[in-house]
Amino acid sequence: MSDEGNKITRSQIVMYVQQLSYLPFNSLDALERRLKELKKDKGLINWAYIIHNKDRKNGKAIEKHIHLDLRFKTRMSVKSIAKMLDDETERIEVFTKRGQSLEQSWINALSYLIHRTAKSKDKYPYDPNEVKANFDYIKTIKNAEKSIVGANKIVDQFLKEEIDYDTAEMLLSNYGAKVLSKNKKILDDAQNFLNRKHYKEWVKDKKKTNQSIIVVWIWGEAGTGKTSFCKDFMNERNIEYYEASGHNDPFQNYAGEKGLILDELRPRNYITYSDLLKILDPYDYDKTAVARYHNKYLMCDYIFVTSPFSPYSFYKNAQVKDTNDSLDQLHRRISILLHFTSKDIIEVKVEGNTYKEISRIKNVWSQEARGQQDNKLSLNELTDLKGND
Repeated sequence: MSDEGNKITRSQIVMYVQQLSYLPFNSLDALERRLKELKKDKGLINWAYIIHNKDRKNGKAIEKHIHLDLRFKTRMSVKSIAKMLDDETERIEVFTKRGQSLEQSWINALSYLIHRTAKSKDKYPYDPNEVKANFDYIKTIKNAEKSIVGANKIVDQFLKEEIDYDTAEMLLSNYGAKVLSKNKKILDDAQNFLNRKHYKEWVKDKKKTNQSIIVVWIWGEAGTGKTSFCKDFMNERNIEYYEASGHNDPFQNYAGEKGLILDELRPRNYITYSDLLKILDPYDYDKTAVARYHNKYLMCDYIFVTSPFSPYSFYKNAQVKDTNDSLDQLHRRISILLHFTSKDIIEVKVEGNTYKEISRIKNVWSQEARGQQDNKLSLNELTDLKGND
């Protein structure tokens, strides 16, 4: 790989490839002496090489050649590395890639020496004992392959749904940060695959039974226990739930939970009115929620909305421009309307633009009912507080 124009190619990890007949050293011993000098004076950390003498192409033997891996302390230009080896830049191949860790790049380079990479698996498999290095090459390769096998097994277990995502992530972390980092995207892709699979199964079942999604709208002032009520409802029925709240990417971590809490929903804060109507549609099963990296497949049997606003107030403050997205559209999607006060939970029904009480029960979820004290302090009270002994 050559330096072109003003663009200087640099890397910490490279592979030098040259036919033995053109090697600019009298012997391999002379090459090793040069490598020792580079380690002393040029920031070379590790080196490893092998002579490939059994490679074939189109049935014909390829001339003997050397593959030499070099790892430097800092990024070096290809031109300067070629000069260190008294050869041309075309003989130097960069082994670092954007998005790949330095350690993984080094392992890939070392694995290629014995043809154990994905791209070289069809080539002649060389014995690791044929590699000469200034470190324990065999131990390094064995440890790398052991971690790969272990990591692959963990991902397979996750795909078979024998373990959950958090368990898989924890097990991968036991192999170190580098293995975890490498497999994190694989794990995320596997999670997306499983989510699509479960989503298709969920939609198929919903369409077969024609069962509606339960939509509950709860409004009331802060401290009236709206969110606590929702969480208790889910927990008492062993329903896994996801809580979306007001930030830029509310559905980023949604992972197929059957319960969804849209917490403290306000007009125009994190879901548009049009998107809200789509999410709350009780018979529209084929729907997704917008997320930063991947849109999320929503498969919720229960959707709870908590808000300081009644549906009517929410609609009036949402500044809806599309006349098709009416207040009636929102009302028709809601299975039950609950108004929370500090003392009561009031079930209401829609009558025009107002709400008429149907029934009420005592509110045992409010801060007042739970005996939670107001956390407000005066400046004097704050300065009088004592630390824990």
